[in-house]
Order: sequence, then structure tokens, then C-alpha cells
Amino acid sequence: PVEPFAGAAQAFDTRIPEVTWTHTLATVLTSLPPADTRLALDNYEATQSLKKCHPIGDTVSKEPTLHVLAFGPERGWGLADREALRAAGFTLAHLGQRVLRVETAVIAALAITANS
Repeated sequence: PVEPFAGAAQAFDTRIPEVTWTHTLATVLTSLPPADTRLALDNYEATQSLKKCHPIGDTVSKEPTLHVLAFGPERGWGLADREALRAAGFTLAHLGQRVLRVETAVIAALAITANS
């Protein structure tokens, strides 16, 4: 059996984060500030990789910019979620053919966008 706090022990951290589910996707999308880039990771309908479609690593502009990167559940966004994301100005992008765990996808996406 897996200990309930094994991850915290592995990380040498005694603080367990509190996770809440108080906001729906629709609520979050309507409350987002204007952003220069809005990308949502999606393995089903995205036609290009995150590495090819993001300008986040662009160092030409010296103006402060806001970029929003949306991560969905491990089984992916539903049809209604994808429609809501597109309506809110998001472009769908993927990290490749394999489905990653959410925590792995977050690290991979941030590494790609920070180092491009």
C-alpha cells in the first residue's frame, strides 16, 4: 500500500498543499486578464506542437507580457471544454503523441516555453 504522504516525504517537505475545486473552467475563462498568448494543451485536436506555436520565449520585445498556459485533466479536455477554450482565444497545442501525467506535462511545457 502507498502511504498517503509519500510524495511529501520524497520531496523533504512537511507541508501538504490544500487542493480545492471551487472554480469551473467557464468561471476561470471569464475572469482571465487580457493576455498576449493563450495556449491550452490538448492531445486530441491540437494540430501543432507547443514548441512550434508559442511566442513565449521571444526575447525581442522588452514590454512586459502575460502568457496563459492551460492544463486539463489527464484524459484531456472534453468537447465543450475545447469549444470554451477556443472561444476565449486559446490555441490548442500538444506535447507529442504520448499522454503524460499532469505533473509531467506541466514541467515539460514550462521547460519548452522557457527555453525556446
